[in-house]
This record gives sequence, structure tokens and C-alpha cells, in this order.
Amino acid sequence: MPAVGLSLSVILYLSLSFIGFIILIVRRYTLQGELGGSNCGRYGAAAFLISLWFVYVTVAGLGTYEVIPDF
Repeated sequence: MPAVGLSLSVILYLSLSFIGFIILIVRRYTLQGELGGSNCGRYGAAAFLISLWFVYVTVAGLGTYEVIPDF
């Protein structure tokens, strides 16, 4: 079976997880904790990380159905 969209999915996962780790590292050094801080900061970071997941699911799905080209 050909793996349709596998390379796109792997590249997308690695790049978005790198962005997520950068957000957690920045929050650790600025707020002394990954998920601490004000309510606005906590909910903002959580919303951003959840939006990264939605981006991954959407783009990987579009790549699987060949709406966007595979690498």
C-alpha cells in the first residue's frame, strides 16, 4: 500500500511539535513554569497549542485526500 501523505504528515508533525516545544520553553524561562501565570496567559497558551493540533489535523487530512501536493 502506498503511504499517501506520510511525508507531509511527518514534516508537519515535526515542525508543529517544534513550535509547541518552543512555546513551552519560552514560558518556562519567562514565567518559571510551563502552564503557570495569569489566566490570560494560561488560556492563551492552551488555545495556541490546541490550535496547532487543529492545524495538523486539517493539513494532514488535506494532504491525505491530495487537496494539497505531497512532498
